[in-house]
Amino acid sequence: MSEQRKNPVWPWIAVMLLMLPVLYLVSLGPWVWLLTHHVLPKSLELWLVRATNSYAAPSNFVHDHAPQPVQKIMEGYIQLWLAHE
Repeated sequence: MSEQRKNPVWPWIAVMLLMLPVLYLVSLGPWVWLLTHHVLPKSLELWLVRATNSYAAPSNFVHDHAPQPVQKIMEGYIQLWLAHE
């Protein structure tokens, strides 16, 4: 009888750990969209505005300490999500 090889779990864990920062940065776009398009009830919108300081702190740190090209990419991505009036 041949034994079936178990697929190791650690590659999937490594991929997920590497993807978490990317997913966080990508999630900032919808966050900005919700705040600038005023589609939420006022009470929830006020809560989001207050929570933004905590939620965006890591990305602000990355932006402030990243090389200029990375800063431009981050700024461009956020600009895509802003309400243009």
